[in-house]
Order: sequence, then C-alpha cells, then structure tokens
Amino acid sequence: MRKLMHTIRCFWLLCIALTGCARSPESYLISDTRTPAVSESTSERIPEPGTETAASGFLYVHVCGEVEHPGVYELPAGSRTYEAIQLAGGLTASAAKEAVNQASLLTDGQQIVVPSYEEQASAALTESGTGLVNLNQASAAELMTLPGIGEAKAADIIAYREAQGGFASIEEIKNVSGIKDALFNKIKDKIVV
Repeated sequence: MRKLMHTIRCFWLLCIALTGCARSPESYLISDTRTPAVSESTSERIPEPGTETAASGFLYVHVCGEVEHPGVYELPAGSRTYEAIQLAGGLTASAAKEAVNQASLLTDGQQIVVPSYEEQASAALTESGTGLVNLNQASAAELMTLPGIGEAKAADIIAYREAQGGFASIEEIKNVSGIKDALFNKIKDKIVV
C-alpha cells in the first residue's frame, strides 16, 4: 500500500510538472542574468534555446516591444504567441496588435516584437520606398497615417477591401462610408492600389 501511494504521488507530481498547472504567471518569467538560468523549483540549469527543450516539453521566447512586462518566458511546447503576450502582462495602449499574428505557434528561442502604431507605420513607409500607402495591402495602422483617417475609417476601408476583393482604383475609396470628395482630395496623392 505504501509503495502504491508513493507511485501515485510521483505520478501526480509529474503531471503537475508537465502541465504547468501549479505555476504562477510570475514563475514563467526567466530572469536576465549573466550566469546560466536555474529553475526555481528543481535547482536544475535551464537549457539554452534550441537544445534540450523539446525533450523537457518547454520552450523559451523573448517578448518585447509594446507589452507590459518584456522579458524571456518559459512556456509549454505548443504554445501560441497570444499566450506569451498574456504572460508578458498583455499589450500596452499603443501596441499595433494587428502587426503580430497572435495565433501562430511559437518556436524555441523566438523573439516576439510587438510594435507601436508609429513604428509599424514608419516601417511600412520605409519598406515601400515610395512613402505611398497601398489601399490593397495596408494595415489599419498604415491607413491611419493618412490625414483624416482614424481607427474607425481604417477599419471601414479594410472591411470594404475584403468584401470587394480589393480596390481597382484609388477613386474607389470614395465608396467607403464616410469618405467623400474633400477627404479624398487630401489623401489622393498619398495612396496607390
């Protein structure tokens, strides 16, 4: 009987360790130190990214940018970007959440950078080289860099684009609710299709 109880207890502890149920969110944050990280619960060395993590069932990701608590986090294998962002305290108010695929599966050693709206718009302008916003490809943050286009109008433009299969000409943007000739004249030299 005693041996059976010991076996059950060991099995139960193993289940808790594998599922991470007994861990608080703070314990997922790995401190940034110059010496190898050590697990708080077992005093074992935490493996370097890409080494023995597949065998242990955990992976390590670096979450930075527009999150409340940037840092390196340990997550169960098979976790998604959304879970890492939640462990990092969630997104800040200026985070361009549509810039990050929160449903994507994480890989060991991955860095998740959540940009601000300004950073995303700046990067988009730098990438395009022309400084023009492509109505058929622009994100909401990129559309919001146009004069007179706020969050609601950007969402309306994207909804129209998805419903119609894209814009055939820049003039077609006037079919979007709330965009009339006056606003079109302000943005026509800043947009392409």
